[in-house]
Amino acid sequence: EAMDAYKTARNLILFGGGAKGDLWCQLIADITGLIVNVPSTAEAAGAGAAVLAAKACGHELGALPCVKRYQPSEKRAYYQEKYEKYRKIEKKLWQEE
Repeated sequence: EAMDAYKTARNLILFGGGAKGDLWCQLIADITGLIVNVPSTAEAAGAGAAVLAAKACGHELGALPCVKRYQPSEKRAYYQEKYEKYRKIEKKLWQEE
């Protein structure tokens, strides 16, 4: 929901231990409805920081090359339905009486 406020997020870059499992990556794509990219480098945090620093200095290094890409599947609707039910219950719990 926080990313939806900007209306610009279409992709996620997932790295670290969670990026090693196909199931986890696909699950994140299905739940968020965003494309999940896994970069080729194990040092994605440092590489991403270098890309941002270069951009701040007026240079363009480009995006990190990715080795895997996960598209949201047909399971997206299932997770969205469950999330909407969760939000309704949450609102009832926090509703003042």
